[in-house]
Amino acid sequence: MALSLKEISKINKDELVKMYFNLQNDHKLAIDSTLKLISDKIDKLSDKLEKLSSDLAISKNVNNLLRTRIKDLEIRSAKAEQYSRRECLEISGIPKTVPDDVIEGKVLNIFREIGVTIRQEDVEACHRIGDHGGTIVKLSKRKDIIKIFANKKKLRDQVDFKKLGFVGDTKIFVNESLCGYNRGLRKKVYHKFIFQS
Repeated sequence: MALSLKEISKINKDELVKMYFNLQNDHKLAIDSTLKLISDKIDKLSDKLEKLSSDLAISKNVNNLLRTRIKDLEIRSAKAEQYSRRECLEISGIPKTVPDDVIEGKVLNIFREIGVTIRQEDVEACHRIGDHGGTIVKLSKRKDIIKIFANKKKLRDQVDFKKLGFVGDTKIFVNESLCGYNRGLRKKVYHKFIFQS
């Protein structure tokens, strides 16, 4: 209730003091009530923050466990895939001019030149892979793969590729057939060795 200056001057001093204290108490009660509401809200928010922090810590732990598990599964999957390729090898360097229908015969001739005779019926698959022109060969016997790897150095020194019908400066390399995961690892190692040594 608003009072004019005349009305205030008519009121005696005691009443004014009493009104002042009443207003002050009412104001203090309003402030206390507001502060209590704010304090309650802060407590609730603090509890929520604590719960969220706890949930976040749990989520981080679960996430780390899942990442470790995924990495483990990737490695185990790569090992299984690599094991399934144990009878396979990749040959690079056979010119793209060699037709696909004669590539198997050329591969068998290359093996013969390094001292490993493979029968045609022991070849399960022989075809080009990807755009880089590599050739994958799958044999029925792991022993034949071991013999080829033992003699593959002869490709560098002893094989006359012109005699095999290849033109130009042909260089042929025989390597393991790597799964995608191991191929990525080899690439990382290669880049680290070449560019950081």
